[in-house]
Amino acid sequence: MMRDLLRLRGGRRARRRRRLTAQLAYRIAQLYGVGGDRSGLSDRDVDEVAELEFALAVLDSLPPVAAPEAPAAVPEERPPAIVLSLVRTYDWLEVAAGQEGGPSREVERMRRDVAELLAQAGAGLVTEDGPVRTPQHEVITTTPTGDPALVHHVARTLRPGVRWNGLLVRPQQVVAYVEEAR
Repeated sequence: MMRDLLRLRGGRRARRRRRLTAQLAYRIAQLYGVGGDRSGLSDRDVDEVAELEFALAVLDSLPPVAAPEAPAAVPEERPPAIVLSLVRTYDWLEVAAGQEGGPSREVERMRRDVAELLAQAGAGLVTEDGPVRTPQHEVITTTPTGDPALVHHVARTLRPGVRWNGLLVRPQQVVAYVEEAR
């Protein structure tokens, strides 16, 4: 019995503690008898009752057992639907901004608002210049250049890429330089 008590130290399961407490209380009730006193008990039974009462006191003095920890949350593999919807909205606003006469102030404000909402959802717009790298860049079309240092570099961005919690949701869609035909 005392070994069981010692095993409970250090935050063991609450179910085991409840079971042991119930066993102790039941044994004490058996020894006392219902509504009885210690006068009819043998010395051995009196010693057992004292040991059991001590065990109950030890159980009561132990700190509460913490609930088992929930398993760690598994990170999502895909962004939530709201992120994808915000990306589509940003793209539509990009199309509206590229129309004749340039973007209106309202369209510019909405683009900034959608970019801010994406940031709050853990997503970010990615525009990287320099050499074309896959999978960060998706080359949509090419443009010739006479400068060999610019070959296979980003000429301009058609649509920004999107990262969500470090995961590339959509690559940056670009126009890349290629060597000029001779």
